[in-house]
Amino acid sequence: MAQQLNAKTLLLATTLLLFCTDAGGAVGTQAEAFIADRRSSTDLQQQHDHLAAMAGRYTLSSTVWFSPDVDPVDTELAATRSIVLGGRVLELHVEGLAEVNDAFEGRGFTGYDTSLQQHWYVWMDTTGTGVATLHGRLAADGTGQLEGSVTNRIVGQSTPLRVQIHREGNAEIHDYFSPDMGGEEARWMRLVYRPLR
Repeated sequence: MAQQLNAKTLLLATTLLLFCTDAGGAVGTQAEAFIADRRSSTDLQQQHDHLAAMAGRYTLSSTVWFSPDVDPVDTELAATRSIVLGGRVLELHVEGLAEVNDAFEGRGFTGYDTSLQQHWYVWMDTTGTGVATLHGRLAADGTGQLEGSVTNRIVGQSTPLRVQIHREGNAEIHDYFSPDMGGEEARWMRLVYRPLR
């Protein structure tokens, strides 16, 4: 497998060199930069070890505030985190019954970009067809802040999203914030992960 990957990398680099070489035979700087980045971006770093440490099974308690004038909706779900793509990405698989007793399934992926030196997160689930994408920096225990956007199905456009992650004992708590109808940032969801291991 490693030999196949190295052969593919060599073929890709050679192809780029051919296309990025000018008539005088000088190698284009874009090809050199690509090859240098390809080498450095494949190296796993300490941040990937931190992600791997979060693998396991969890209970997941979800609280959603649909409106400030109604009680929040609480849901209990099951979550599993696994390391995929050669130790580069933490995959999150969530399933259970949603607030209206419909089967719910969601998948999230967290990684660390060695080129940009920041974490990234992508989420999708069966309640819609859009994705949430976020970037930021997380500490070794997974706490920190991620910012990005999520599809707002009500208005039919992307809306800002901020996720603040902290710990209380063995509980990992994710608070989700987006602008309300008046444009003020408001918390609309809290997720609490508790390990089963």
